[in-house]
Amino acid sequence: MKNILKSTLISPFVLLVLLFGCKDDTVTPPVVVIDTGTADFTRFVSIGNSLTAGFQSNALSQRDQTYSFPNLLSQQVRTPFVQPLMKDPGIGSRIRLLNLAPTLVNETGVNPFDPASDINYQLARPFNNLGIPGAVLYDMMDTTGASSDFVSKSISRQNPFFSHVLRTHFFGNSVFQQARNLAPTFISVWIGNNDVLGYATSGGVSGTNVGPPYSADPPRTKPTETILFNAWYTQLMDSLKATGAGIVTANIADVTTIPFFTTLGPQIRAKLPPGIVFRYQRNGNRGPSNPVTDTTTFSGAPGDPLVTLPGIAYAGLIGHPTGKWYSDNNISPLPPGIDTTKPFALHPQNPWPDALTLDEGERTIAQTTIAAYNAIIDSVAGNRGIGVADVHATLITASTTGIFVPGVGTFSPAFIVGGLFSYDGVHPSSRGNALIANIWIDVVNQKFNASIPHVAVASVPGIPIGKVSASLPNYDDVSWKGFIDLMNGGRW
Repeated sequence: MKNILKSTLISPFVLLVLLFGCKDDTVTPPVVVIDTGTADFTRFVSIGNSLTAGFQSNALSQRDQTYSFPNLLSQQVRTPFVQPLMKDPGIGSRIRLLNLAPTLVNETGVNPFDPASDINYQLARPFNNLGIPGAVLYDMMDTTGASSDFVSKSISRQNPFFSHVLRTHFFGNSVFQQARNLAPTFISVWIGNNDVLGYATSGGVSGTNVGPPYSADPPRTKPTETILFNAWYTQLMDSLKATGAGIVTANIADVTTIPFFTTLGPQIRAKLPPGIVFRYQRNGNRGPSNPVTDTTTFSGAPGDPLVTLPGIAYAGLIGHPTGKWYSDNNISPLPPGIDTTKPFALHPQNPWPDALTLDEGERTIAQTTIAAYNAIIDSVAGNRGIGVADVHATLITASTTGIFVPGVGTFSPAFIVGGLFSYDGVHPSSRGNALIANIWIDVVNQKFNASIPHVAVASVPGIPIGKVSASLPNYDDVSWKGFIDLMNGGRW
């Protein structure tokens, strides 16, 4: 399918001809040709989780959904693409940078269970963007809750997005069924991230695994078992392939390299007094009378733990006698051996909590699982002629050398100043989504003999800075260099 568009840009030379040329001359603006090759984007459908939905900074909001990677892709191929747009500031507690100290605050979101929170709720067909924040691989084919218009599933999972995105069983009783009922000509699929991410972000204390007989681990304590991931991914790809649509999927990035895990440890190290060690609790290390703790100085050793970003709320309490984390999480009585009168994170009886730490063993589990999932994705997709966007390799590049974009700057996973991630440290920023859309475009161009132009990253808003008010645009776009200059010397 070829889309031929007439550009509205007129060169100075053409303008001179228009003003001073002969009256008989006719000037035609240049023609922009978008060649999608053998890919047909007439009905483009995208399925996945929050990474597909356009979730940013802990919320799904219209401001950020505009820059979801599939919506950016749809604009490049000039095809209609309707999303379930959530009224600003969206569903969730959207994080905003209040000042350049930096101070992050949460905005009060709209009612998550009010259908009117979705601007496009009345659309009389399935959405083109069927990305559901929080969804795991199993959810793509699962029909649970369809008879109640997915409200019961949203309630049982404490996730309003199932009912917001899927809305009614009349459109289809699962994500796959709704995608199929749109008679798609092209499908993007990015799913499986949450099957390991949930385990990692919980500090290894919860997961998505089924348990026996598929593994010896208790249910919901580890990532989804690879045997089930393989079965479900194969079923999903076979079902999508049967629609006859062109398909591109993506693999899973190493979640342990995102700002959610890499930001706080170095900050704590910089504040530890000489000779003082940081004491943290490994998963399951709770003795009958005293907690078993490990120690680190965050020297960069392979065994150093990763401290999760929610720990920023407690980092300022290190060295103080406090039990704030336990009271905040309604943990009473205190676990055996915990004494909150001791210096927090510096004494063996009041260690940094396991839920705020991904220790060496937990990191190994996460990384091993990601490698196994990606091998499955490559095999299943490859055997079916489905292209794979290598997001995993892209994040490695961003983590090692950075990704340089002329006229914009160098993107990295550094928190806030790296530009690649939003304020929750997990989900890409708008410009991060533009880079992801370009990965997809590269695969489509190669796989379908197309020549779709890249998204111009500079045309996408940068990270929102400052307080949003009626007198200011939602995005106060500060130049890349200017942002870094402003942030230098900032403290958490």
